[in-house]
Amino acid sequence: MKDSERDKLWAKSAGRCEFCGCNKILYKDSVTSENNHSGQMAHIVAFSDDGPRGDEKLSQKLDGKEENLMLLCPEHHHLIDKEGVGKYSVEILRRMKQNREEEIRQLTELTTQYKTQCIVYTSCIGESLPHVSDEEIRSALWTSGRFPNSHTIRISGEPGVADWKNSYWDYANEKLEGVFNRLINNGSEDNSSYYSVFALAPLPLLVKFGVLLGSLRHCDIYQYRRNPQSWNWPASNVYKELQLITPEQIKDKNVLIVSISAGAIVERVQQQLSSENCSFWIIKADNPNYDWVSSKELLALFHTRFKDALDDIRSRGIGDVIHTFMAMPNSCGVEMGRTWMPKADLPLVLYNLDPTDGQYKKTITIEQ
Repeated sequence: MKDSERDKLWAKSAGRCEFCGCNKILYKDSVTSENNHSGQMAHIVAFSDDGPRGDEKLSQKLDGKEENLMLLCPEHHHLIDKEGVGKYSVEILRRMKQNREEEIRQLTELTTQYKTQCIVYTSCIGESLPHVSDEEIRSALWTSGRFPNSHTIRISGEPGVADWKNSYWDYANEKLEGVFNRLINNGSEDNSSYYSVFALAPLPLLVKFGVLLGSLRHCDIYQYRRNPQSWNWPASNVYKELQLITPEQIKDKNVLIVSISAGAIVERVQQQLSSENCSFWIIKADNPNYDWVSSKELLALFHTRFKDALDDIRSRGIGDVIHTFMAMPNSCGVEMGRTWMPKADLPLVLYNLDPTDGQYKKTITIEQ
């Protein structure tokens, strides 16, 4: 085999095992990090016609050619040539090699403009603390044509503190603000950087998180989808309606209801406030469900409708705050906070559903 073919294989594989899902580094020891050349060049079509996946015509023709070789760790070289020889066909191995080398080619062609600083924010929903894995983040960024910085900024609440308890909100709000200021506003992060945001928390805290993010100019907000479970934006973009319903008569109390992930919230809030003199502004999806935000364009549509509601309340409303009730996906919560302008818009009094009595309770207030 020519040295040029060997060098080409190591370069195209980035010195890692090309077996799908392995990715093991083959030029240093995985435990001690000492130099350790463990990579093996495995034939896709064997060099002899009686070898694994051998072919009377192709074996001699492809022998020594980089296109017929995969860089593998010893474990997976043994697997494809011994126990798995009948399972891993020429077609399967060629596809593995092609997919892996295409991924590496795309990554190495990216410049610094495609790098992004990832921020993950989680806080207890009910009594459970969500988790966003590094694998989920990488997958979502890959579909968006970006790749992560060397570290992810993680802001996390405490597990086991239920979000319907009064003590939860002050503590979670103060912790979010303190950690955010320490890690980002007063940290070493460059405000000109590009940020990718993954957030799962009760909606009032997501809104507050979005307000804090308002100081960062370049942000992509990702949406967690339940079916299938993923942070990836779907390939197809389906247009959906999102209405802003404004009140005909203006009364003493400004109330905003957002009904995107659940339709029942409108009736429940209006019933809870039936004894009060309220004007209702309603942002309502045509078919409310948790996965309604299925594209960046729909998140942008929510931004527009919420901005329209703020403008209308500012020009027509009587009260000095906006009582805000929300049933919407996580990305909308963050986007709501980023859209609200402290010097232009009225304060938001945010409510959350208390499952112990079925009533909406005040949580935190967004104000200048």
